[in-house]
Amino acid sequence: MSAILRTVFAGLLPLGAASSAALAADFPVKAPNLQQQFDWAGAYIGAHTGYGSGHSNATVFDPTATAARNTYGGAIGGIQGGYNFVLPSRLLLGVEADMTFPSYLDTNSATATVTTPNATLVEQLDYASTVRGRIGYAAPNWMIYATAGFAWAGERFINTTFAGNEEKKLYLRTGWAAGAGVELAIAPQWSARLEYLYSDYGTANVGLGSGTRINSALDLQTVRIGLNRKIDGPGISASAAPKSDGSGSNVWEIWGQTTYLPQAYPAFSAPYTGANSLTPGAQAKATWSNSLYLNARLWDGGEVYFNPELLQGFGLSDTVGLAGFSSGEAQKSNFPYPRFNPSRIYLRQTFGFGGEEETLEGGPSQLSGKADISRLTLQAGKFAVLDVFDGNAYAKDPRKDFMNWAMWAPGAFDYSADKVGLTYGATAELNQKN
Repeated sequence: MSAILRTVFAGLLPLGAASSAALAADFPVKAPNLQQQFDWAGAYIGAHTGYGSGHSNATVFDPTATAARNTYGGAIGGIQGGYNFVLPSRLLLGVEADMTFPSYLDTNSATATVTTPNATLVEQLDYASTVRGRIGYAAPNWMIYATAGFAWAGERFINTTFAGNEEKKLYLRTGWAAGAGVELAIAPQWSARLEYLYSDYGTANVGLGSGTRINSALDLQTVRIGLNRKIDGPGISASAAPKSDGSGSNVWEIWGQTTYLPQAYPAFSAPYTGANSLTPGAQAKATWSNSLYLNARLWDGGEVYFNPELLQGFGLSDTVGLAGFSSGEAQKSNFPYPRFNPSRIYLRQTFGFGGEEETLEGGPSQLSGKADISRLTLQAGKFAVLDVFDGNAYAKDPRKDFMNWAMWAPGAFDYSADKVGLTYGATAELNQKN
């Protein structure tokens, strides 16, 4: 894990071999009315997602020069926080810091790939960060702003020779960022934004231990939507009742979960050790997942669900050495820095047939409200098979049910063929009182 994110936790829980534990937290937020002027002043934290694209010009000297130009990009996700000052004239002055991560697909983080007569060198983006000033106009329930400041990016250079030898080097490159955005208040303590940001990281000259050298220029453009929560206010007042669509149901809800799973074992003796064996030496690894569940009611019976995640960490011995591995989360990560996963996104339409109603409790995959007991529910998009089928309480969620892979239910649905256990599809579910 990176030192930046590891500091969130004070220490690692001591655990025995093949054991695991979680530090997890959930928080639900329901949509309240916005009946008064939004206070833009003060501190805030939030998250963002969107699309990032950039260009790279790289020349590798190994020892002769080989040049390549590359365009890279894909889904991104990250976090931000800042502080705003609002003058009587409604001029807004602020400062913001953020971290943005590429998706879990390796092709989205590879900014350059250069093949020389001797090796293949890959330049890979781990994260992109900025610290920026902001200036804008703050209206009662919306604002517009321009922003500029300092930017830096964490990269790694991986050089693999045709003989199979590999060398790596971490590198921090710096530059500048500028952009603009518009933000809309959606609740007394909540706002949503649309932002464009351009970052230029200049030219880097990096030497590797073997004598190979790379000279590269890099930039990055991102278009992102974000959600911010003010943290300096008194909170949502009792008079700000949940916003309703007329049926007594909430129009939108936000849920979140963070799960930290450490595993460790002491040193043991082994008569032989292979490439796919547990390492005999003492070992401690951990995974960390951070999830948001953004749920909204679109129309009568129609709902949309979006579950963006940041995944990080490693399994013991790179998730080999145990026939039934002891952490269902380990295969999702394998990243030294967080990677973004858009995860679930799907539409759900419910057709009620009348008669007796029941109350549906709100949760990460369910908007709260009332529904006919006799109903048909159609769902289409990207989700896990176990979101709908095989809803047992004992072996379903690897963040709560600490079983090995041989016991965990997704094995019945060819889980190993899909690293994060998600796929595109559609389901139809008929619910009756009996």
